Amino acid sequence: MKVEKIQFNNNLIDLTQNKKSGISFNGLHVSPKTLKETHFTERELLSDPYIKNAANKFEVLCTTGKKKYTFRNFAVPTSTIVKLFRNSFGIGTFAGITSALLPEAIISSFAMPNLPLAVSHIGIGMLAGSLYGFISSLRQYNKKIPELNIQIGENIDINEKDVDNAKLKGHTSDIELSMRKVGIDGNIKVGPYDGAVGSACCDISIKEENDFSEVLSYFDTDDLFDAKNYLRLLKKLKEKCPNDKRIFEYKIDKMGNTMLTAFFDIPLTDKNSKFYDEIIDILSKEKRLDFDQKGYKGISILEKIMIAENEKALNLVSKTMFNYTPELNDIYINMQNKDFKAKVKKVNFRYKDLENALRAKSGKALDKILPYIEESELLDRLTVQSQIEYVLDELVNDKNFELYMCKNYPQLIYDTPAGKEWRGGKQNES
Repeated sequence: MKVEKIQFNNNLIDLTQNKKSGISFNGLHVSPKTLKETHFTERELLSDPYIKNAANKFEVLCTTGKKKYTFRNFAVPTSTIVKLFRNSFGIGTFAGITSALLPEAIISSFAMPNLPLAVSHIGIGMLAGSLYGFISSLRQYNKKIPELNIQIGENIDINEKDVDNAKLKGHTSDIELSMRKVGIDGNIKVGPYDGAVGSACCDISIKEENDFSEVLSYFDTDDLFDAKNYLRLLKKLKEKCPNDKRIFEYKIDKMGNTMLTAFFDIPLTDKNSKFYDEIIDILSKEKRLDFDQKGYKGISILEKIMIAENEKALNLVSKTMFNYTPELNDIYINMQNKDFKAKVKKVNFRYKDLENALRAKSGKALDKILPYIEESELLDRLTVQSQIEYVLDELVNDKNFELYMCKNYPQLIYDTPAGKEWRGGKQNES
């Protein structure tokens, strides 16, 4: 089976998009021109765990450095060497013909005893051609290559067509960073020392947390259940930490809440609706909110929304793909508002426990999960089957295990008769 798209509660998601775009981290910025000049690729840059982590948290700008170093390339293609020496013979022939035009006194000084003058011309040409081929090959092995300069910052002002002139904003690291390839195998060397990128990220994180803590010190975090007080704190944080992308991830109290989880504890009332709407407007413009966060006692954001039957909060998170847990189904069954219940039914879910069981090829794990899947009113059967087929095709890719699934869990496989019957079961139950 080959799955190109997966359906999550009536929304088709194209699975080929990530494969077409290759490795892409939004925080890594480097132009094709810079990659060519420094002999790097995006894949090589992201193979460094520190750079990968930095690109995930901050903005990493890579540009061509002015300092150059000797790059020893021990992997020159054979075709290149053959071409060089083929050209050298052409130059040798030209040099031989040219030597015949030189004065006889000069030619005789190069001619070897007991050899015709024509042979001497050829010898001079071959010598010149071989010397050219040797020097050209040596240049292929030893090149002067510029270093790759690395800058890390909180945010970036960038034109997609002019990456090399981008400017970092907010806190940036003062540590001078560069990369180059060294050694016979072209190993990557990070300067000024190994782990420098990690130190730079740590430096920025400390500055961010200090700013966040300073703002928080002027507020009572136990009084954020009031929408007006929450809005005051939120605006101050956006003013003091405008480039910090993690202000909704830091812990703000001893109960383990963040600014994001604390918001969903605010009850929506007629009196606070104006402040509530203003908060939602600010949150809706944030690009990196993790709505899978959990607050006090491990209660997730979606659980809070469903318990409160808060439609405005649900609209805010409607485009999120949540991790499904059986607890969500228990809440869903007991919801009273039918219109709100219908909207919750359209939420997109990914069942990570199911995915882990499939990737482990564990029948025992599937047996434990199966009752929660079959009895769930919240999970859509088509969603479950689409997710399973995607995992089997793209992540497991084991034909024997696919046969095992078809034989032992046919209702979970889309194209089997049992699968079709199971999908139809939802309509029969309703």
